[in-house]
Amino acid sequence: GSIVYDHDGDNLKFATESTNRTARFTVNETTSIFTSNLTVSGGILTLGTADTSSGHINAFENMSFNIDTDNDDTNRFFEFSINGSSGGGTELMRLTEGGLLGVGVTPVTKLHLKGSGEIFRIENDTNASGNTYISFFDTSAVKGYLGYTGGSADDLNIWNAENAHVKIATNDTERMRITSAGNVGIGTASPSEALHISSSEASATPVLLLENTNANNLAPQINFYKNTSDEADDDYLGQIDFEGNDSAGNRTQYARIISQSTDVTNASEDAKITFKTMDAGTLKD
Repeated sequence: GSIVYDHDGDNLKFATESTNRTARFTVNETTSIFTSNLTVSGGILTLGTADTSSGHINAFENMSFNIDTDNDDTNRFFEFSINGSSGGGTELMRLTEGGLLGVGVTPVTKLHLKGSGEIFRIENDTNASGNTYISFFDTSAVKGYLGYTGGSADDLNIWNAENAHVKIATNDTERMRITSAGNVGIGTASPSEALHISSSEASATPVLLLENTNANNLAPQINFYKNTSDEADDDYLGQIDFEGNDSAGNRTQYARIISQSTDVTNASEDAKITFKTMDAGTLKD
């Protein structure tokens, strides 16, 4: 090897191959240039100077890796950029000293992504046989999952592993809730039945609307189906109650429609519908 001083370029060169004197490391008053691989074994590679100059690694095709380009020892970061060098160009990704990672943005959370279109993807590498999901934990146990099951089902799962509710909101207001008991409430946070719909509309707007847009003679329908293996005469098949509060604020049934199977014998079934209304405090036929 050899050390060569280049008068024309005012460079000090460290070379190998004494005949060709191929420069591997060149130093001048402003830069140090490696023209071969650099290996730091058991040592420390220091880039930049604290509060004075930033550290940079410039690669081919205008890619660069920068360290604390604002020379501020209170908001230090690592930065990956393109179309520039030594802290210039367009920032692609940043890792702050607080452990926040931002892609396309200066992060304000542990993982912060910014872009347009599809900016985040979770992909299953086992084709259709495995599950693909996000899991939510605290320090003690798993709290829930969001994702797809594999196989032929391809179900979307919103899974609460805790004995707690699932809430759905719009306009920063809760609209629907599935309680820990499995009751579904729409417009209410305390559903008392399997399906509980509540509305505070002051107009005659329907709370429940069934609509059929098919161009035939069929209409929307509601089915009441008692599915049991021990059917008997006079079984109740369906019931509709019309309720309101009385003057004392008590929930009161003012009218009722009841359907019963009076004879369940195959091929000779009979049924009846009974209408009841409140009369002097008592439901009567």
